[in-house]
Amino acid sequence: MPAYTGEFILRDVAIRPIGNTQPVDLAVFLQHSGINWIEEGFGRRVGNAAFPEEGFARNVPLLDQTFSAMARDGFKVVRVMSLFGDLRGEVVRRDAQGRIIGLANPEAFRADLQALLDAAQRHGLRLIPVFFSYQLGDANQEARPGEIVGEWPNDMTDPLARAALLQHLIRPVIEQLGVSGTVLAWDLFNEPENAKALPIGSVQAYAAEATELIHTTTSRMARRALVTLGANSFTDVLKYWRGIGLDLYQAHSYSWGYATDPHQEVIGRFGLDQPLLMGELDPN
Repeated sequence: MPAYTGEFILRDVAIRPIGNTQPVDLAVFLQHSGINWIEEGFGRRVGNAAFPEEGFARNVPLLDQTFSAMARDGFKVVRVMSLFGDLRGEVVRRDAQGRIIGLANPEAFRADLQALLDAAQRHGLRLIPVFFSYQLGDANQEARPGEIVGEWPNDMTDPLARAALLQHLIRPVIEQLGVSGTVLAWDLFNEPENAKALPIGSVQAYAAEATELIHTTTSRMARRALVTLGANSFTDVLKYWRGIGLDLYQAHSYSWGYATDPHQEVIGRFGLDQPLLMGELDPN
């Protein structure tokens, strides 16, 4: 697990204004910013029986080194991408129909989740753990020769498989750590709009059902947890993700999207009923 070293942190980059907005001082920008940690394990760090040596619990020194460097550079929030990625390897057990029937290694699953949360707490960081990314159903478009991938679009498109995923994978996470003060919000899916093998309606159903599960489960505990979803763009937030119960809307913004994405507009005019988080932001 290569540790984050801080080498790519924006120390001398100018944050350019867009439209009529004002330039942003870099120190102020960082003070109110978190960091996306695109963790190389990508689904192999939490209870994955196919990669037991890569679990968070077996790599605590490197986890501490990583979070220490992030805290040193002034970050307070880390979006961890992602806990289960595309379900590569052996996080879960499946029946003959391919539906999830349980965790592959429940003890390691719990230990790895706890190790991640404990390390973040030691370094004063809050987390936004991401459950899945679009590679879950991207038809292996980004796979390279010899790369280990998972491809389970049926977990979203089949209502029975989706219910099994919620029951046997999402619920155990929330029951263990759902109301942890170290978790700022639970991120259901990274950029599902890029999952070409997944109809957007199936992901909307998953997002609504997962949000209800998380809210219902944590409301019975200390407090109701916050839920978000990493939309590919602000336009996608408006098109797909309103009205399903999210506590934080989340958009990603890169320079190639400026022509179609109305970032410089006043957010209020779009009638968002919850705050908007910029989950990924191109500094250029």
